[in-house]
Formats: sequence, structure tokens, C-alpha cells
Amino acid sequence: MGCHTPRTKGLSDFRNSLGKGGTRYDPAFVKGYPSAWKGSVASNITSHPQAGIGAWTDAEVKRALTQGIARDGRELDTPMKDHTPYFRGMTDEDLNSLVAWLRTVPPLE
Repeated sequence: MGCHTPRTKGLSDFRNSLGKGGTRYDPAFVKGYPSAWKGSVASNITSHPQAGIGAWTDAEVKRALTQGIARDGRELDTPMKDHTPYFRGMTDEDLNSLVAWLRTVPPLE
């Protein structure tokens, strides 16, 4: 959630903005990507039905986590798509628990 929660004074604001997204990650902040990488913006992963993933099915959330594919079929941006091998290694039970937990994150725009 640290990546998907905006920062206030350099710290993730979990209390007021948990999962809201919007943080820009650029080459100056994220090291190790090719020089052509332009950066990305963290998505809203709250339960909000429009701004977040509230309207996504469980299968769509799991596909995003394990395959790096968004609900609309586009490939997720780096660095999120680079985390998919870790999620792919989770058991179905763990993925189901993660999705269930994400559903509890309050909706934020």
C-alpha cells in the first residue's frame, strides 16, 4: 500500500489516503529501469467503484496482480508489472485473502 498511498511530508498518509493512488514514480525516484522509461503514476486501488477497483471482479483483480493486465486489457505500467512474479507465486487462498482485504479499503476518489 505504500506505493498506492499519497505521501504527506515524505510519509505515506495511510490514515487519510490509503490506496488512493496518484503518486508519480519517475526515473529520478525509481532506479534501475531503462533510460527510455518515462515513469508511471500509482493507481487508485481503493474500493471506489469508478476511481478505484471497486467495480472490478475478483478475477480481474487477480489477473492484474498475477499477470499485470488491467481490467480494460492494457498492460500495467512498470514498476507494478514487475511485481507480478511475486503475486504469481502466492497460493489461491492467499490471493483470495488479498482480494478480500482490498475490498475492505474505504472508497476514495
